[in-house]
Amino acid sequence: MLRRSREGRADLVGLPARTARALAGALQADPDVRWGPTQVARALRRDSDEAAYAALEAGSPLAGTDEATQRIAVHPDGGTSRSAAAGAPTGETAVVGPPTQLVGPPTQLVGPPTQLVGAPTALAGPPSHDGYTRAMPVVTGATPAVTGPIPVGEVRYQAFDHIAATAGVPDDDAESVEPLPPEPYVAPPLARRSGTVLAFLVPLVVLGATRPVVAVGVAAILVVLCRVAGQASQAIRDRRERYGAVRRSDGVVATVAFPWHAILGALGSIPQLLVAGCVGVLVVVGGYWLFGAGRVIVMPRDDIEARSVGGMNAPIVFCAVLALATLLTAVVAWFGPAGETGRRGARALLNTFAPGWIGAAVVIVACLVGAWLLARSLLEVPPVIHWWPLDGPPSL
Repeated sequence: MLRRSREGRADLVGLPARTARALAGALQADPDVRWGPTQVARALRRDSDEAAYAALEAGSPLAGTDEATQRIAVHPDGGTSRSAAAGAPTGETAVVGPPTQLVGPPTQLVGPPTQLVGAPTALAGPPSHDGYTRAMPVVTGATPAVTGPIPVGEVRYQAFDHIAATAGVPDDDAESVEPLPPEPYVAPPLARRSGTVLAFLVPLVVLGATRPVVAVGVAAILVVLCRVAGQASQAIRDRRERYGAVRRSDGVVATVAFPWHAILGALGSIPQLLVAGCVGVLVVVGGYWLFGAGRVIVMPRDDIEARSVGGMNAPIVFCAVLALATLLTAVVAWFGPAGETGRRGARALLNTFAPGWIGAAVVIVACLVGAWLLARSLLEVPPVIHWWPLDGPPSL
């Protein structure tokens, strides 16, 4: 049964064509092809209307009308005899004696059931009529009752496509019923711009190698800007989904609400900046202590000052420590707590100001050129680390 449900096949033996198609569509496992409540109600209503029309054409009363209700007569002797003549007076239905009760255990079937071989034998003589039996007319066009054996196995379970193809039901059911309600507006998802975001990271890391404090300030500005853009874009998307369409006043509303979104974005970025700043400070302090004078010497200096303290590393080693600290700070600020709003804002900004692959190519080239210009200070011998606005590196 579970496998048939996954494959969209159902047991719909004996149902009319339109009803079978409606129920098969409603039982589809794939949400893209599954029928909704309105479509199912249309098909069932159409099927009911056709059956009612067929009954009227045949001259039969519809169920629920006065003509279709028949009062049951009671025998004059209280129902104890079946020999009353036809045409006995009618009256209210009476209960004669207590209801029939089951005496003893129910009869059980022993052995296989008896099967009918050949055609059934016709009863001799005309049917018996005692005045209380009424022949019900046959409704032309109604669904016949299933009298034969029901198929077993996989033959009886048909797929939705097969039912829809063999039912002979046209797809233009909407011509005689009300139209479907419009689909609710769903804002399109923002395209991911992972490559463009990585391009921004390259010049930031190069800048942090020689100017760490400036790099941290630039990273903080980018985080706040992206978070403000994320707050504003999410507010516009919620507004459009609430009203069901893009409205002309969206731009005006976004402009008026921008100061409020700026405040929310700035306050919301504080946890990101605090956690990321702590990570960066720990990496810088740990790196300066590890590669300090007289400890782990990777690239030793040859001057007298270095030899007098047991060895010192070249400045390029500390540039690498600062570059690593800048990289980790940016990654934690991007993927850290409450970072989803900032990432959404970055996608909104890039899709607005640098759309498509052309905009991405322009941004990537500009970032690479900026990284090359900033890396020129690393090529100096020896490279100089600027701690502005601080006085110098951290010390333990």
